[in-house]
Amino acid sequence: MVDADQVSEQPQVGEQQEQTGQEPERFDAEYVGKLRKEAADWRSQLRETEKQLRDAAKQAEAGSAAQKQLAEMADAMTARDVQMQFYDEAHSQGVSNLKLAYLAATDAGLIDQRGRVNWEQMKKSFPQLFGMTGTHPAGNAGSGTTNPPSSGKDMNAFIRAGAGR
Repeated sequence: MVDADQVSEQPQVGEQQEQTGQEPERFDAEYVGKLRKEAADWRSQLRETEKQLRDAAKQAEAGSAAQKQLAEMADAMTARDVQMQFYDEAHSQGVSNLKLAYLAATDAGLIDQRGRVNWEQMKKSFPQLFGMTGTHPAGNAGSGTTNPPSSGKDMNAFIRAGAGR
């Protein structure tokens, strides 16, 4: 059996947070730094490969099918890099639907040539993509969505009446 004194001596998660004054770390800072470095290395490798594709397209015969195919591959790599960069940033901006937000941003022209997103304009144009606060209509169990429930008879009153009270 667990002694009550032993349970109270161990601080709970919320108490630890109050004692230290900060949120507990979910991952080690070294691990997060390693992941960020790995992602940056991957992006630089992707950009280098894209550059090599563009150089190969320049060396191919002008107007040939190989040149067009190489240019299309480089464009697809660029678009994919921009999309992944958008997803990384969108998650930290609090976007609730990443794919829909990317489609909206590309359609509205809110992503520039370098992949930077105008987040202020995005939040103004598409506020429904940023969290779910304030998007639900007011409602309750009354008739319709704005009237409160009637305070006359309730289930307890029906039960009491049936029981003869």
